[in-house]
Amino acid sequence: MKNLKEFLMEGNISNLERRYRDFCNLCNGYGVSVGDICVAKTSKNNWAVYDGDRKVCLISNNILCDEIIDKYGIARKQP
Repeated sequence: MKNLKEFLMEGNISNLERRYRDFCNLCNGYGVSVGDICVAKTSKNNWAVYDGDRKVCLISNNILCDEIIDKYGIARKQP
């Protein structure tokens, strides 16, 4: 098990984890929880974030990608 100092250091996280944390912080800034949202890809390959049927925001494809969505189990909006 890692000690607290190693756990809190951000130098040892992957780029994918860092991008996921950025996404979580953006969602929290809009007042929604990552567990309550779903995403849909836009025509410009960015991501629209929905809370139910309400569109919350757009997230750049530099922050969110298919790999993050699959790895962390983020729901996709059905067309």
